Amino acid sequence: PRCPVDVLVGVDNRVYVADTAWRAVLMYDLDGKYLGKLPEIEGALFRPTCLTMRHRKLLVGNLDAGRIERWSFDEKRWYAPLIAPEWAGSKISPAGMATQPGDATLLIADAVQGVIHRINAEGEWLKPIGQFGRAPGGLIRPKHIVATNSGPIFVTDAGRQSLVAFDGDGRFLMELGGDTNRQNFVKRGTDQDWRGFTLPTGLVHVDRGQFAGRMAPPRSTNPKPLSLPWEFLIVADGFGKPSLTLIGYYSQEVVGLFDE
Repeated sequence: PRCPVDVLVGVDNRVYVADTAWRAVLMYDLDGKYLGKLPEIEGALFRPTCLTMRHRKLLVGNLDAGRIERWSFDEKRWYAPLIAPEWAGSKISPAGMATQPGDATLLIADAVQGVIHRINAEGEWLKPIGQFGRAPGGLIRPKHIVATNSGPIFVTDAGRQSLVAFDGDGRFLMELGGDTNRQNFVKRGTDQDWRGFTLPTGLVHVDRGQFAGRMAPPRSTNPKPLSLPWEFLIVADGFGKPSLTLIGYYSQEVVGLFDE
């Protein structure tokens, strides 16, 4: 890879890498052996920026064409792309994608419009989540997005230097980083306050089962001890330190854990 921006393991147990410099989706086996790249899309400019899976298809955000490409794992061919209607901007700038558990609604972070586009299982474009700006619930430069099993949607925003949280219906919950709620976070192992994010980009969801028996519950000033969080997120910070931040959350209350 020259400039890998997203990675995904498909239902066929191949590793797919979106590479903006190669302008291709590269394929590897689980041992790292290079297998080639997905075929070119006839008559279309191609600059892949993000990946997700839905209905046994690999969805690829295509920044140059301003749309979402669809590759069938089973048929090994490209399907018709997902193109935004005029009211949604016609061309979009996909930076990150996720599929909501349950109803399979596709979420697309638009890095230019500053919204999260939504497409339901029937292919209908729904009202976007958020709006461009710095007001509560606004987005400036959204990057990656995660839809969790327990409901909340999390978005890294490089412009706001924060992680923005919405509920499953798109209502704003809270913002982590930026100028908000820094007093609620403790940098693990020191007495220093958490300094926040610098350029948050990558975002990964991790189930609590992967930490069971391997991690002590976080410290808390509350006399009642905290249990292990329901789920975790790992946030990649392009310029900040630590470069990876582990965050555990409890329903709509988020508790941070910070390690390099």
